[in-house]
Amino acid sequence: MLSRLKVISEQHSLSLSLTLIYLLSLILSSLFLVVWLNWQVSEDGQRGLQRLEHFIDQTRETLQQITQQHEYINCSAQTITELRQHVFLSSRLKEVGLMDQNHRIYCVSNAGPVNFKLYPETRKRLADSTNDMTLSLTKAKMSQSRSLFIYYQAKDGMGADALLRPQTFLDITRRELNHRDLLLDVQVIGKSLNEQEQRKQEPVKSYQFESRHYPLTLRLCITDDYLIWYLVKHSWLGLLIGSLFSILYMHNRLRRLSRNSLSSSLIRAIRKKELEVYLQPIFDQRNQQICGAEALMRWKHPEEGFISPGIFIPLAEQLGLIEDLTDLVLDQVSELILKHPELIHNRYISVNISRLHLLQNNLADQLRRRCQKMPELARHLLLEITEDTPFTEAEVQHIIQQLEHIQSAGIRLAVDDFGTGYSSLDFIRRFPFDLLKIDRVFINSLGKEAAIEPMLEAIVRLSDELNMTIIAEGIEQQDQADKLAQLNIFLLQGFLLARPMPEHDFITLLQQHAHDPEQAAPLSDVMT
Repeated sequence: MLSRLKVISEQHSLSLSLTLIYLLSLILSSLFLVVWLNWQVSEDGQRGLQRLEHFIDQTRETLQQITQQHEYINCSAQTITELRQHVFLSSRLKEVGLMDQNHRIYCVSNAGPVNFKLYPETRKRLADSTNDMTLSLTKAKMSQSRSLFIYYQAKDGMGADALLRPQTFLDITRRELNHRDLLLDVQVIGKSLNEQEQRKQEPVKSYQFESRHYPLTLRLCITDDYLIWYLVKHSWLGLLIGSLFSILYMHNRLRRLSRNSLSSSLIRAIRKKELEVYLQPIFDQRNQQICGAEALMRWKHPEEGFISPGIFIPLAEQLGLIEDLTDLVLDQVSELILKHPELIHNRYISVNISRLHLLQNNLADQLRRRCQKMPELARHLLLEITEDTPFTEAEVQHIIQQLEHIQSAGIRLAVDDFGTGYSSLDFIRRFPFDLLKIDRVFINSLGKEAAIEPMLEAIVRLSDELNMTIIAEGIEQQDQADKLAQLNIFLLQGFLLARPMPEHDFITLLQQHAHDPEQAAPLSDVMT
């Protein structure tokens, strides 16, 4: 029952988390979309106003041309025909007319001779204009229909005008808008061309763009309906962001659950001693004999299969289980030596010890007690000190004291991964190690990088001066072994020679070498 409640609780927690992720994603994407819409509307407004001004400038050129063609006050049949030709050639002009120096329209393309004077306000705007033009919006008394006029007056006082439908300005502007469903209005001398639509809907936000050349204002409005439609249309963005974050959340959650599950499994596996030691032989290529082996822990998870040591060893350190893991390795190595003394008698087994483990005060005492219970263990055991973390001076001093206690028990010590760890040179300078293991990084680059061979020669000279034996690990190709032999490096470990193997396979391999007439060199001879 409790297990079922726990599952239900976890499912509810997962559903709630995913709901919150999608909700926050939709909110954030909506905020972004609103900002983006504001920017686009602003760009649309500027572009629409420029296009409208450009149209008025083109109309000005047409009116200027008409004025120049009719310098004298005349409304003959030919004049009317010429005016009608201008209207015919334009898709937007409905009528053009001629104006005299007294601001009197005397001839128009539709009705011919007329006689009406511009309103005083229009005349004043025309006189004050810097580009000899102005606009006017009028309404007929009877029909209430509105007309839009563009007036031009030349320097000599003569001029022309053009009649347009008010909808023309709205159409020209709307074609420039990316968001054509926005509420659009154009105001001429403060009068709206789209006042009916303005009354129907209350805008959420409005933008005004004033012309610097004409009595013209462009107004764009975002309404509630349009904003909702826009956000719904682009809701895929929030769903996409929510999906991406949900995938990341699920990935991290599964990794965390897997890690927690792996932690529990590791604790159980160490407690039940389910981890197994694999051994990778170390060969002396001078006689092709096995002089020792490195003990490598392997963990076969009942469900996940083999778990990489690169995963469970750091996990053991985080969980504070590295001491238990080391004890498990030492137990299996001790048992191997006890069961097969005739095969191990002139060989050694190396065990990796983290420098972090050396900071614990009881490691040296535990090893000494093991050697007291099993005296033959010390001469067959080699501890490889892994340089995996940097330490303070006080910690280094403590580690050196631990190593001295271990070495006094007759256990040999090696520096693992020499050249790639933390303070390798300083470490071997301050403590007399027995062996030095060259990291596979150098071996992989041997023959590929010119600097590697001189570096290995320097390491050989250093080991000779410090009376240390060298082991090269990571040997995968014969030419690597040949070049190392030329450098007087003879102890090799790697896939070329043998892969890590279970204990029974290792014993079988030792038995095969035991029948060889050429026996392996004693351990003391190998470690000169």
